[in-house]
Amino acid sequence: MEAVFLKMLNMCITAGWIALVVIIIRFHLKKAPRIVSLFLWGLVAIRLVCPFSVESFLSLIPNDETVPYDIMYAEHPNIQTGIPKLGAGLNGYMYYELAPNIGDSANPMQIIVFVASIIWIAGMGIMMLYALISYIKICQKVSGAVCLKGNIFYCDTIDTSFILGFFKPRIYLPSGISEEDANYVISHEFAHINRLDHIWKPFGFLLLSVYWYNPILWVVYILFCKDIEFACDERVIRKMGVECKKPYSLALINCSTAHKKVSAYPLAFGETGVKSRVKSVLHYKKPAFWVVVVCVVLCVALSVCFLTNPKQSLRAKNEITDYPLYVAESFVADKIIYEAGHYSSIIYKEGWNMPSFYIRWSDKILYSLDDFYSLEWREIGELNPIKLNKETFDELLTSEFWAEGYSAKEIRNNCVEAYSETNPNDDVYYIFKLNNGDTYAAIGYIGFGTRYIFKLEYQTTTDVP
Repeated sequence: MEAVFLKMLNMCITAGWIALVVIIIRFHLKKAPRIVSLFLWGLVAIRLVCPFSVESFLSLIPNDETVPYDIMYAEHPNIQTGIPKLGAGLNGYMYYELAPNIGDSANPMQIIVFVASIIWIAGMGIMMLYALISYIKICQKVSGAVCLKGNIFYCDTIDTSFILGFFKPRIYLPSGISEEDANYVISHEFAHINRLDHIWKPFGFLLLSVYWYNPILWVVYILFCKDIEFACDERVIRKMGVECKKPYSLALINCSTAHKKVSAYPLAFGETGVKSRVKSVLHYKKPAFWVVVVCVVLCVALSVCFLTNPKQSLRAKNEITDYPLYVAESFVADKIIYEAGHYSSIIYKEGWNMPSFYIRWSDKILYSLDDFYSLEWREIGELNPIKLNKETFDELLTSEFWAEGYSAKEIRNNCVEAYSETNPNDDVYYIFKLNNGDTYAAIGYIGFGTRYIFKLEYQTTTDVP
């Protein structure tokens, strides 16, 4: 269940990017046919439904796996938004506060994901139950309807016209509707049926029920329902001619209701944005050819850029900037991964005299604690960000001793953050963060190279500067 929840969560986040873009673009498509907006909503639906996609260098999706599937078991859980600093605050908390502790029966993230998946399922159940109860009530309300002809029915218990049914949709008209209004309403509802809107609207509500926790998708569903009506209005005007714009608008006003709830059905004629629909009908003009061309190009571009996933290389590059910007960190050296044995001073041994480090990120000051100087923290100096390359890193190393599985190339290729410090005593300190969350410290001397590289372990302590 948790694996399914994480998969759906990542699909939801990925679809959220294209949803935001479509929402913004929609408000600039006033001259475009409304069917273009419906096509763009269809792209959002594809992202919500399709569990996989091809990779492309043209993809504008920052990351298709924002929440790693192994986050429940990660030593230092974090998310990867693919956007610089977007997840820094959350990662700063998750990285250590939600890290598993030795002896715990379950990882904190396991509990969080499990509870979240239960809430997700409960929310889906409530949405589905709401839809089912609403459908039953509507069916009961029109149970006494009288057939006019074909699939058109009159009903005394309703105050607006609508379509009801999936496989054999029926058009229900209120008994008091005028004959002129009825003609426009029926044309409108048949436009819905021909476009299968009686299927698409419930399907949209089904997706909303699955992803109910995403507020962006609530906005998408509301705008989608409005665009369905706008598109059918345009279709009726094109079919019946521009001379019907005024009487059609009057029919909209006559059949309008104050219904405000978000529902899966029915497709009611006059309950969705009547004021804006009347304005749209009265100002309707056949779109110019250049508008159609621009819309086609736009749809193709959005399909390529948002229905594809970023290439692995681009994804890795984006992830670099998602590591947390900590307020402060305290570490103890856990393992020596590199040692230049030709030095005779400052000899560390794993397990008994390893140094500790404290980084105050507010002013990027590095402190050290070891038995060679004192039992108190001493200020090393300010850290400066650097970029690791062969000139700044490899040339400071020798090949005398590397622990198995470690090399200069591995550190360089996987480093996402690097800092250096040079104090007046000519000692050189480096701090590295790799893309798997590991942190390393290096100690060396100007003009002589690096003496040690330590793998660090985060420690919780109050005995810091």
